[in-house]
Amino acid sequence: MRLPCPSEGLGRKTRKALKCSSGTVGRVVDVSGDDAALTRLCERLRTASEPALTRGRDGLGGVSIVDAVYTLSQWAAEAMGAPASVPRLHPLASGDQLAVVGREFFDWVAAADDASVIEGWRARVKPLRDVV
Repeated sequence: MRLPCPSEGLGRKTRKALKCSSGTVGRVVDVSGDDAALTRLCERLRTASEPALTRGRDGLGGVSIVDAVYTLSQWAAEAMGAPASVPRLHPLASGDQLAVVGREFFDWVAAADDASVIEGWRARVKPLRDVV
């Protein structure tokens, strides 16, 4: 199945356009690997027990996985300029919360075309991925 490219139907190509397998796209920042890693991380979070999610972890500076997920989600929301803070959810919902915020963040990064912001995400998610 061929996915449509964002620039199709516009009648012109932008200067930032790159060639891809499905045509021309405006994305310069590739988040496909980050998206796949996020999916794996969220699946591990969804299958973790509540005690495992809420106890402090040395690899996270003594904070729990739930608190680390909330902090990462809040950082991503602030980076996107969200008008409100991320709500604190039940610990067992942390995988779903990170999945939603993370995917919105990746869409925003691709549209903003800012590689420095995705590097901030990668630096913040690595300790979480290492612990989970």
